[in-house]
Amino acid sequence: GVCRLESGKSQTLKAHSRLLTSTPRMPTAVSIFLCAFVIVHQPSPSTSFSITPSIQTSPVNKCIHSSLSLAMSPRNDGHRLAPLEMTRLLSTSQEQDVDNDIERQSPDEQEETSTGKKILSLAIPALGALMIDPLMTLADTAFVGRFSTTADALAGMGSSAALLTFSFFTFNFFCTATTPLVGTRRSSGDQAGAILIGGQALSLSLAVGCLVTATLLLLGQPLLQIMGTGITGAEANQYALDFLTIRAFAAPAVLCISASTGVLRGYLDTTTPIYVLVFANILNLLLDVVLITGLDMGPMGAAIATTTAEWLSAILFLGVLAGKLPAGDGQLGSNPPKGKSTLSVVPSLSIPEWNEI
Repeated sequence: GVCRLESGKSQTLKAHSRLLTSTPRMPTAVSIFLCAFVIVHQPSPSTSFSITPSIQTSPVNKCIHSSLSLAMSPRNDGHRLAPLEMTRLLSTSQEQDVDNDIERQSPDEQEETSTGKKILSLAIPALGALMIDPLMTLADTAFVGRFSTTADALAGMGSSAALLTFSFFTFNFFCTATTPLVGTRRSSGDQAGAILIGGQALSLSLAVGCLVTATLLLLGQPLLQIMGTGITGAEANQYALDFLTIRAFAAPAVLCISASTGVLRGYLDTTTPIYVLVFANILNLLLDVVLITGLDMGPMGAAIATTTAEWLSAILFLGVLAGKLPAGDGQLGSNPPKGKSTLSVVPSLSIPEWNEI
């Protein structure tokens, strides 16, 4: 709102009210600060005080309006409220007004107050989706460490897994950059632009994934030497090289999963990645049991299990984005909301403009 202090010549104090309208309860400390700020800048005891709301009235605004107006208006004895007296008034008034107005809120207003819950409903599944690859690597490490007959197998796999984790997470921007790009297009009503951005992200992730695969295959041995396999011995180095060779082929799938997750988040769907996370880890666990425990393949079996699970996960993501498989939430998948048409986001060969890159 705009607080006007008029004494001789007009002075204007503008307070940014965005915080007041976005939170159901403004902290009392902030309320007291605003009141104290107005009082300190008051030119004289004869100053008149008024508030002109520039935004829609909310419980907090009404509370501040009434409290400040009373605090700044003279009493019968010509003095204004003492700061402590004003503090008690503000705290009591804020509690009562907010409680009463929340009961009278319309469904739309109540929906606005649940913004925090909506953010949590998106953030928690998003956090889980980031754990697809680390959880599978953890399962592989546990099985190899438990059932291998030599410590060299675990040592070699550890060096290789660290290199792969660094290589894959270097390109995590496929998720974090795609989400706001898609979301911005959707918020502006450009549905075709959102689909195009999603397709370009998928294509770029697959292309970069192929480059990562080629780099790991060509430079695998020097990179493993940097990771310490030269110290652990020739046998551990061989285990590491076997694990890296197979897992390198999962790079396109891992980056495609990252880009797909970004597209789904742009459509407010963080549930589908959780379903894929559960499927991938269950499949990886079953394959670990068969290949490591049953067939005694060691790190190579772990690499086969994880690579298979990641490629199947990438295929599931592509199926959902193409509208061929159902989604957990949002507007994508073969089960769009009632009254909405099925959207299809597939890899696109179009090249984005340089400023978008």
